Amino acid sequence: MSLPNFSVKNHVLVNMMMIVMLVAGTAFAFTLIREFFPESRPSKILISAIYPGVQPQEIEKAVTIKIEEAVRDIEGIEKVNSTVSESVSTTIVSLLNEVKDPEIVLQKIKNEIDAIQDIPEEVEQISTYSLVPKLPVISVAVFGDGSESDLKKATRDLKDELLTLPGVSDVVISGIRDDEISLEVKPDKLLEYNISFDEIAEVVAQSNLDISGGNLKGNRSNTSIRTLGEETRGRDLENIIIRSLPDGRKIHLKDLAVIKDEFVETDLESYYNGKPATSCIIYKTASQDAIQISQLVKAFIAGKKNQTFDPHGFNTAYEKPWYWKPFSLTGCYISYAINKFSGRPDPQKIYDESLVNPFDHNFEVELHTDLARFIEGRLDLLLRNGKVGLILVVISLNLFLNWRVAFWAAIGLPVSFL
Repeated sequence: MSLPNFSVKNHVLVNMMMIVMLVAGTAFAFTLIREFFPESRPSKILISAIYPGVQPQEIEKAVTIKIEEAVRDIEGIEKVNSTVSESVSTTIVSLLNEVKDPEIVLQKIKNEIDAIQDIPEEVEQISTYSLVPKLPVISVAVFGDGSESDLKKATRDLKDELLTLPGVSDVVISGIRDDEISLEVKPDKLLEYNISFDEIAEVVAQSNLDISGGNLKGNRSNTSIRTLGEETRGRDLENIIIRSLPDGRKIHLKDLAVIKDEFVETDLESYYNGKPATSCIIYKTASQDAIQISQLVKAFIAGKKNQTFDPHGFNTAYEKPWYWKPFSLTGCYISYAINKFSGRPDPQKIYDESLVNPFDHNFEVELHTDLARFIEGRLDLLLRNGKVGLILVVISLNLFLNWRVAFWAAIGLPVSFL
């Protein structure tokens, strides 16, 4: 059957189909997730087990080999690779390309691991989860002159604020060192009180622990009991009693050592514009829109810094040449309409809220590595080519065909896009 012949004889049906395409295409355009790369399913599963204070050789025998043997024969697994270090066992399971639903394999792996009987009781909870690819969208640098602790606090506060933005669910901090409490034992005090270094280490380790006390079962509910004794600040360790003397006196940790809040000694150094810096890297998941996240972060930072912000590009459109200004303004109104009618968060609202709540530190904050601009550039190129192509098609067809034929032929372009 000829498609043109069918269309002419059933013009009402064809017109209705076209209207459905236009309406549905417009609706989906408002909710379309804009991506740089196509969505990819997880192809690997990570299994991690923590066995505190145990050497790699012992962990391999007690944990790693048993996990490998338990999961190796599960259908859909291509290979199993493990890495063992002090206190940690890591196993990565690679899946075959034929696996359609990795979550089914993940559940089978969890079931097999739960069924292992002779895992040592000292092994902490074994974690199993899919390695989902994450794509960075934009980064925020915090830099300037100041102490490392103040810079770290400012960065953590910024991370907490970024996570309150709609659609932002994954922020990773880079360029900071982990906290560390250092104890500088005084040798003369050890001799004075006849206390060994090992005695101090043992008392501090036993006093600085979070211990589970089990569950209390009631008629209506169960209550978990947990003793919280782990401290995160050096001054909270000062009054730990190392030894009680026969005359009633107590020797505290502060009497034997100098306690400092410091950072782990590593070779990590991070700079931005020649100054010490950290970065908050915002990632997106498969269901999140990269351009939306980028716009919200830009609005948030611009408001915090009391800078002007143009979420839809109207100011830039008015600066374009007269012959291109109508097209730029059309794109701005389309962007505004999409945010207005699609239910997406309004960057202008985010800007207004952050404008009245500036940063409470003296460090500089700048945006960098905005990968969403590549997506915006491709979409902008697509729209510009579509507009110019539509105009050229209409002009060319009008030169050689009846205007009605030219009109309906040109309509094929927006229908195809939508």
